Amino acid sequence: MNTKKKSKKLIGVIVFGILILIFSIGMLVLLIVEYVNNKSTNMQTLSLLIVTLGLLLSGMFVLKRREWARKMLILLSLCFIIDTFIPLKYFIEAVKKPIISALIVIALGLILFISIIYYFMRKNVRSFFKGEDGFAS
Repeated sequence: MNTKKKSKKLIGVIVFGILILIFSIGMLVLLIVEYVNNKSTNMQTLSLLIVTLGLLLSGMFVLKRREWARKMLILLSLCFIIDTFIPLKYFIEAVKKPIISALIVIALGLILFISIIYYFMRKNVRSFFKGEDGFAS
């Protein structure tokens, strides 16, 4: 029974880790396209770039089961959620598509990051990253 519990947690970490990597790479591509098209950056773009690079880094190390990466991922998810609600207009402009597609991207990002915060703050997942409850480090 303990091995089933162990593999379920591992699968969740792997799924979220891969989703984070895919999302981060997609955001980097969007930011690069934005820069190439406008040949300039603003403070919002730079902050989004920093958060995206942090997500990419934490996504890689969450897959390697690093506790600091779990904490960093939660913090960056909160930053992304706050960053989404404050300058909603920027995301709509950055996608350069009709407003519906921008809202879909925003909604998917919010769902992903709220799910990340919920999942990685659960007690059994914290124990998994700390090597407790019979999980070897």
